[in-house]
Amino acid sequence: MNSKWHAVLWLATLFPSIAHSQVGSAAPCEIHVWPSARLNSLTEGAIWNNVLDSAITPHGTRVTERAVPRTALDPQEQRTHLAAIDIAALLRAPGAIVTIHDDVSKRRVTGTPTGRQTSSTAACYRELTIAKNFFSRSGLGGRNLRTLALYDDFGGQAVPVRSFVGWAATQLMIFPAKKPDNEAAAAEELAAAFKSNISKFGGYVFAEPRKK
Repeated sequence: MNSKWHAVLWLATLFPSIAHSQVGSAAPCEIHVWPSARLNSLTEGAIWNNVLDSAITPHGTRVTERAVPRTALDPQEQRTHLAAIDIAALLRAPGAIVTIHDDVSKRRVTGTPTGRQTSSTAACYRELTIAKNFFSRSGLGGRNLRTLALYDDFGGQAVPVRSFVGWAATQLMIFPAKKPDNEAAAAEELAAAFKSNISKFGGYVFAEPRKK
């Protein structure tokens, strides 16, 4: 038993409340979360294949895709959905202080980040960055919401001790709505798909490596 714990036990016999504060005074982890910019689309059709945002900005009358609302899954909506998720439990840091930022992250998808995106010097510090959200449609794959996310665990360091980048996808059956009567249900489906993707990503972060 080291001298520190000898001191704590000695304090416990004389001043129990002081000893308790010495043992349990570790600050909670911090988790900082950033939403992505607006929803993009990547769709395949008979004429336009793999065209970015063609479902949001149709290319003339030849494209007959269902229109994806420009406001769908914007940063503010993402923040609302992220707040409904237990991010601390998802990232295996129960009791962590979770901060969902207003601004969109500038974190690059490729390469290792050079430092923390905030000025925090917390001894337990993590970042979750939503890099991209795509409405994807193809003849073979159907309709999906695909989310690209990044997880950086800094521990107490200035640069990450571990980083993970991955895609998560959830199938869509209603979104985008064909008729105005279906718009509310389509929006709910998209929200559920986004939250599902975040939960899936959290599972991927801590999944056991595949055996070769």
